[in-house]
Amino acid sequence: MGRASHNPGESDLAEPLAGRAAEFSTTRIRSTKERTIDAEGAITIERAQSEDIPAVTALLTQTWLDTYGAYLSEQTIRAVTAVWHDPARLAAETQDRAIYFAIARTDTGSIVGMTTAREIGDRTLFLSRLYIHPDYQRRGIGGRLLRAAMRTFPSARVCQLEVETLNEQARLFYERQGFRENGRRQFPIGDGAIEVRMMEVEIVRDGAV
Repeated sequence: MGRASHNPGESDLAEPLAGRAAEFSTTRIRSTKERTIDAEGAITIERAQSEDIPAVTALLTQTWLDTYGAYLSEQTIRAVTAVWHDPARLAAETQDRAIYFAIARTDTGSIVGMTTAREIGDRTLFLSRLYIHPDYQRRGIGGRLLRAAMRTFPSARVCQLEVETLNEQARLFYERQGFRENGRRQFPIGDGAIEVRMMEVEIVRDGAV
């Protein structure tokens, strides 16, 4: 299964942490890479480059089919993702410094996770995408990508996202990160619409009073 959040022009998914409002450092990421080792080998969190887009697109397509296949037709999924995950659009996002576009890469070079986020309004971070390959979920990769996005925007005090109401796995993941639902809305997709939960969490920084 995938996990996702989505932006005011797209819908997408994520993975879990724990607690009410998890604590994050105010320090900016000093490097584009963050590397840890688990039982399966090294996973590196780094900024996406334009040459990564073919692998990112394949990851998004696979994760969408795995996640939304239970309640959206494959035809609808492929039609929507062809627009939302257009390679040219994604490549442009890697060059937009207002967007944090990060990937999780294995020590063999495979891209197994990705996220995009940007600040919207006053001190508000919007998480527009968070996807983990089905074979790499429940390993903490989603939480690492989420925390990396929050560290990249040290002035942000609130993080917001949207999740499909039918996507219980994503809802539970975000609730473990401290997110709470604060409303719902109808979101157009293909020829129809789906209902999404609007969720947010206060970003508690180290040293906050």
